[in-house]
Amino acid sequence: MTGHRPMPPSRVTFGPILVMVAVLLVAGCGNVPQEYNLVLIKMQPDGSVGWSKTFEDKAIKEIAETFDGSYIITYSIVTHRPENVPDKIIRLSKNGDQIWEQSMPESRDIQCLNQGLIGTSDNGFALAAARGGVCLFSPEGNVLWDRGAGIVYTDESFIQTKEGGFLIVGDYFGNSSMPTIKKLDSRGFRVWVHPVQGRELDNAQSIIELPDDSGYLVSFDGTHKQESNHPLYIARLDKNGSLINYTKISPDGWFTSGITQAASDEFVIFYHNFSGINREYNGGYSVDTFLNNSNTALYMDPIGHEKRSIILPSYNVPIVSSPDGGYLFAGFAGGDGQYYGNIFKNVTDCKLHIVKLNSMQTPEWEKVIHGVRVSTVGNIIPLKDGGYLLLCSTPK
Repeated sequence: MTGHRPMPPSRVTFGPILVMVAVLLVAGCGNVPQEYNLVLIKMQPDGSVGWSKTFEDKAIKEIAETFDGSYIITYSIVTHRPENVPDKIIRLSKNGDQIWEQSMPESRDIQCLNQGLIGTSDNGFALAAARGGVCLFSPEGNVLWDRGAGIVYTDESFIQTKEGGFLIVGDYFGNSSMPTIKKLDSRGFRVWVHPVQGRELDNAQSIIELPDDSGYLVSFDGTHKQESNHPLYIARLDKNGSLINYTKISPDGWFTSGITQAASDEFVIFYHNFSGINREYNGGYSVDTFLNNSNTALYMDPIGHEKRSIILPSYNVPIVSSPDGGYLFAGFAGGDGQYYGNIFKNVTDCKLHIVKLNSMQTPEWEKVIHGVRVSTVGNIIPLKDGGYLLLCSTPK
């Protein structure tokens, strides 16, 4: 889990039921079929395809790059059989070849969850555990420990610190719900726990450790306290987890990424904002359409104050920042033009296109992915070698 809750440009609400889809904002061409396979595409820094792998009957839940450049994937098996099939963990080499595969550990003493996957500094990986804990795995996939549960009962985001411990942000459910940050040492034992007592702060979305060890930046939203809108906040915490200050960055919107470091002295986070909601009722359910959507890259200093905001073209196309300060988009033209036409202006072939913009938003190059059948792009993951990993789907 990377600590953000993406929302589509329109949402459908059936009474009190909330349905979460385990894919980020989807750029697609036509309707996504009910039965599909997952496809990984490794792209080089220049936009060429390094390799692609298709996973049949698998619904990928989490993916993370490890310290040595290989990949850990957790997935569930898509099956119509009545028996309960446990989730799986697979490790791939940097070339996409399978190294090992195993079932998610399940026992009374081990309560790992299929969420919050991160690579760790020892070339292993970690997953969220029940009640705000952490499960640490060896590079071979063995569980080393499951510790830290309690106090924080939903871990919305967690990271490994430079000293090898872990920071967890989530919600504490006592007499009232409040965002809380918890620190574990490298052995998984609790160091401290602090509530984040900002009046407008509600859901912690992501956390990043500042490079000078002076504290942390955390993104929040206020959706539970503000039913009529969705304000977004950035908070600065000291190294002991105490709140220093926080800033509202948008009165209405949702985050589409966690906070990442863009340069030595600045950080970036992507979010969508909107000017209002148009609600229509049809057949007993409501459809909300967000008006005047824009895709914004917010650059911050280490204190969490805004340095600049850049409104980017289009808003329903997966996007990441590139190491040179530019941006990478992946999507389809010829599908739904209102979402993709601002990026892919002269293309109508309904093929997967990758567009690289420089820091001034001027196109540098555009690549068409040939020979790999995909129908949607769910996410783009920047890699240590300067390339990218695309999480896609294709009809069965």
